[in-house]
Amino acid sequence: MDDTAGILSFSFEDEDACALFRLFLSGAMTWSEFLRQPMPHNVSPLEAWEAMKRMMRCVGVHVAVPGGDENGVQLWYCRTYQLIDLAARVSRLAATDSALSRALCSEGEKDTRADLRAIEASAASRLAGFESDPATLAAARLQEGDQGHGHGLGLGHGIRRLESNMMAIDADLESYVGRRFARDLIEELQARLLEGVDESLLEEDAGRVSVAQGSPARFANAPAWADVFCGYANHDLGAAEDLPVFRGALMTDYVRSFCPFGRASGHMASLLSRLYWRQRGLPALAVAPLSRVRLAWRLGKLELADVLCDRAEYEATYRRDPEDLTVYQTLTAQFACHALAEMERRVSSHVERDVAIGAILRRCSGFNQRQRAVIARSLQVKDARFSIRGHHGEFGVSCTTARRDLAELVREGFLRVVPQGKAYVFVADDRAVKLKEIVDQRAGASDTSGVAEPLDDAVAPPASPAAL
Repeated sequence: MDDTAGILSFSFEDEDACALFRLFLSGAMTWSEFLRQPMPHNVSPLEAWEAMKRMMRCVGVHVAVPGGDENGVQLWYCRTYQLIDLAARVSRLAATDSALSRALCSEGEKDTRADLRAIEASAASRLAGFESDPATLAAARLQEGDQGHGHGLGLGHGIRRLESNMMAIDADLESYVGRRFARDLIEELQARLLEGVDESLLEEDAGRVSVAQGSPARFANAPAWADVFCGYANHDLGAAEDLPVFRGALMTDYVRSFCPFGRASGHMASLLSRLYWRQRGLPALAVAPLSRVRLAWRLGKLELADVLCDRAEYEATYRRDPEDLTVYQTLTAQFACHALAEMERRVSSHVERDVAIGAILRRCSGFNQRQRAVIARSLQVKDARFSIRGHHGEFGVSCTTARRDLAELVREGFLRVVPQGKAYVFVADDRAVKLKEIVDQRAGASDTSGVAEPLDDAVAPPASPAAL
């Protein structure tokens, strides 16, 4: 049907029609909210809804849809005033020169970035229907410096291995920033993500609802879909008005919806969007735990004051008009704002903590810089562990010097030795624990792990973009 057909099914001399039009321009409108508005005279709610949508579509941003237009569907969204404001806010907070991005990319926030990777990997697993706990991943991460990523940690060939691989790729995404999106790039990331993983675990269950069933190898069998996806990611396709904030969100759900990597599609989707945002100068967005925010929303754990609507209302609106992505884009932008605000609070508390730690370290003049770094880490990171091998690798000193550094901290009461398998590691002792309590009091925080508490509901079932 022609977009303009039926637009003038009512008169704009009708005040209710004008008011309704202004509401559609100002922000996303769900079906239930629409029904609460006064309707134009002599027009049914459905007729008014369809007429408004036709007008919005005429001025909307039309989206290049990889694999999503097989039924002739043309997706679009309207850049409402609300959506423009949200995009500006996300872009400002996440830009390379923003205070948040500079803080997150600093050496002092290395542990924060690692914790955020654990949160994102765990949430991606839960969105795919797997059991996962970010605290467990973070605890495993503390051993990475000692044993190498994923080696000797008992990961096996299951979901823990998949999550470990995802975190390793995430930490290495900067090395891919200079490359254009192409099938060989995605196949390389796929190989790294699935290395050592039992791919039978990633096949869709027979009773599981998904847009596409298939094995993780499906990407190689979908060249047309892949080429359109890469063209969209490279900005060779799509409207110029389709901003990076919105493109990255759609890229995530293209992959989740088409499911080319089976139940690992959500993990790959997260990595691809994070790489895209790095390329487009939005580094803070590239480390934001967006999957966790989405998971919280799907489980009803997100404050509705922060978002447009709940999941049930979103799905009702989507079923009414699946071609219109305005509500979808508004929600994903609100998710991004929520995640960025959460990171701002985290970084702010770390600044206060660093001031308190700095004051303590200035009184530790009898220790060398390496030992003071160990003390600082023991105060910053919950359950931090140290080893002679890790100390040797991090500071480039001999094993003898590393052993002497840590042994002196043991004698002074900052560390104690605990067995770990056939070896042993060093953990915070009474003196460090007491200092940590002082730091927590001065920073106004009691939890310094940096890892979000796991959501206490069961894992969420996988879903297409229709269900976000």
